[in-house]
Amino acid sequence: MERGVEHSIETRLAVLEGIHEVMDAGVLADLELTDLYISIDDGSYHELDSTVDAFREAAREAVTAAVRQAGPMILEALSQVTVTAPASLIDSAEALVKSHGGRSEITASQMAKRRLTTTIPAGGVNRLIAEVLQIGEGIVSISSASAGFRPRSEPPEAVEEWVVRS
Repeated sequence: MERGVEHSIETRLAVLEGIHEVMDAGVLADLELTDLYISIDDGSYHELDSTVDAFREAAREAVTAAVRQAGPMILEALSQVTVTAPASLIDSAEALVKSHGGRSEITASQMAKRRLTTTIPAGGVNRLIAEVLQIGEGIVSISSASAGFRPRSEPPEAVEEWVVRS
């Protein structure tokens, strides 16, 4: 194998390692990066200055700078929660949902029961379920399922503070 080809493979692997290190460690609030597409258009090699560590570090610095310039966002996991309860309890359940940041839709169901459906941040689901079951006196049913993600609305500095507090 030619010496230049050997360096090419080593340096490509070093660049990939640097990229993966940044994606795993994150740029904003030390959170993992996902859904990132990276294209390398050009590169050069110099016998004295081009070490594997130099390529790895150059890749880390380039990805970090590009991500910061792109304006990354942090996504928040959402859950869809469905509560089925007697009509007399549905208003209390709806108030709890609103206190957890959810917007609800109430529909009629069978035998004087109402169904409340909402989407809330996934981090609050367990607490909401416990609270609804507490007011439900054993006569409510509740279920939850993943509902995707939404961008957090805070600016990057506030998100970093939020992550440190969590």
